[in-house]
Amino acid sequence: MRAMIAVVCGAALALVLGCSNSSSGPSMTPVSFAGTAVDSATGAPVTSAAVAVAQNGVPVTSVTTGATDGTFTVANLPTGTGYAVEITKAGSEYVPTLYAPLTLNTDISGRFLEIFTQSELLALMPTLTPPAAGTSTLLVYGINGAGALVPVSVVVGSLPASPSNIPAVVTAIVPGAYTLTVTDSAGSVTIPNVQLTPDVFTVVNATVP
Repeated sequence: MRAMIAVVCGAALALVLGCSNSSSGPSMTPVSFAGTAVDSATGAPVTSAAVAVAQNGVPVTSVTTGATDGTFTVANLPTGTGYAVEITKAGSEYVPTLYAPLTLNTDISGRFLEIFTQSELLALMPTLTPPAAGTSTLLVYGINGAGALVPVSVVVGSLPASPSNIPAVVTAIVPGAYTLTVTDSAGSVTIPNVQLTPDVFTVVNATVP
């Protein structure tokens, strides 16, 4: 599955935002990251898309990818944990795509953040159907510390836990803001304030234990 493999670049998904394994601990100096938004199927740049950064569910900043090359730079971010990065492109077939929870503690550049179109998702998963009118469908991919896709289950707000799968799929969700609890065989992570909009898929790439 190209989307997940290219994003992790052979390392844990947390490295997309510069998570360090250094024993010296994170720097308190503000950091930045730069990368390119690309189409999951073709690798083509996704231009004029919004890249929004939040920490612990609170919006921090947002930037727009380049009009010709899909590149972006986010600067002056405080070091810390609980980051989420969401890519959206209004007025297009691209579906909202979230990467979380992430740790940011060093400058990084050159990372690729990938985003599906609805058509790509439906081609990838033939049993998937578009969301019913007025509802949202959530797909959660679990990625472990080795950068591998793993089965996960997800609890959306107070809804029952989904079956464990790659990806976990929850359908017919009433649009709104939810806390997600994503669980694999090693433990759980919580992702707050995930916005689910009507009539579209939302993809979450969750870093799990």
